[in-house]
Amino acid sequence: MTMNLPHFPIMLTDIVGSLLVIVFSYLMAKNFLKLFKRAPQDALWVYLFWFSSALFIFGLSRSMGHIVKHILYFLGDEEYWWKIAPYSGAVNSMAMVAMAAITMFFRKVLVIIRELEHHQHKLAETSKELVRLNEQMNRLVGERTRSEMALRLAHEVRNPTTIIGGLLRRLSKKNNIDQAKLRVSYLPKMLEQTRKLEEIVARFEDVLSHQITSLVLLDLNNIAKNCVESLLPSARKKGVNLHFTGVDAPLFFKGNKEILELSVRHLIENAIEVCKKGDSVKVSAQPAPDGVALVVEDTGPGISGERLEHILDPRYDDGSSQKIGFGLPFVKQIVEEHGGTLSIDSQEGRGTVVKIEFPTYLPET
Repeated sequence: MTMNLPHFPIMLTDIVGSLLVIVFSYLMAKNFLKLFKRAPQDALWVYLFWFSSALFIFGLSRSMGHIVKHILYFLGDEEYWWKIAPYSGAVNSMAMVAMAAITMFFRKVLVIIRELEHHQHKLAETSKELVRLNEQMNRLVGERTRSEMALRLAHEVRNPTTIIGGLLRRLSKKNNIDQAKLRVSYLPKMLEQTRKLEEIVARFEDVLSHQITSLVLLDLNNIAKNCVESLLPSARKKGVNLHFTGVDAPLFFKGNKEILELSVRHLIENAIEVCKKGDSVKVSAQPAPDGVALVVEDTGPGISGERLEHILDPRYDDGSSQKIGFGLPFVKQIVEEHGGTLSIDSQEGRGTVVKIEFPTYLPET
């Protein structure tokens, strides 16, 4: 076949371009292979490696087809090209299908990876929450331990005071007191018991000093808001409307932050637990006549009169499977230890209102 010279520049450009396609697709596949070997677990590098490999096969097949076609046309053997063309086209089609399949497959993989990352993030947040609750419980155990120690110290005080009181009562009944017996028998015993009493009082003061240092200035707005925000996911999951209403001004009072957050969170969790889908739980922080107040109000099933009468009694158990009231005596004890009060107002079928009040200043006791 005689070559048409005006077509020669186009043919040459096609051949050079085809060679460049082979070179660049090879270099691309080679570079992505290096990245894949560095991080074989990285889904992005895996995808790019396989995609570039399929692209290299496609570029090699299509470019070699163009080059061979031009050579055969130049030699005048174009009939051979028509025999080879179907095989070259088949390879090109397979390479294109492979690239499309790889892309669609890794798109699905990417969706799965993002879901796994989302669940991993949620697991990490849950783990942090468990660690935080564990720290709160550890502090709570410490507070309870100090309180029990104070009770034991108070019990120990009774022994020396009983002995001293008995000796003094015995002496008061005697008309004539033997001075020698008083110095030898009575006074040493009373002095010994007085020394023990002073040691016990010192230990008791040390315990109280540790308890006082754990009370800091708090804002009830922040405590209630933090508890509500942490429980919003569980409320939404159950279909319960949970919202918080505060005031612009700070609601300052003194208390133990970790223990109070645990108590407020427990009250809100109880309200969410008894509510059904579509019910609401309203948490509000507001000023009170003698301090600050927190109100947790729900539109749940309410509490019967008999249960309401005994629900704050730690010894009361009505055998109900409902969780409302679980831990309420414990919360009441914590509120009272902070100088506050806890009250519950409820009617069966009309919801429940739990109100706790804290004094702005703790009484000097």
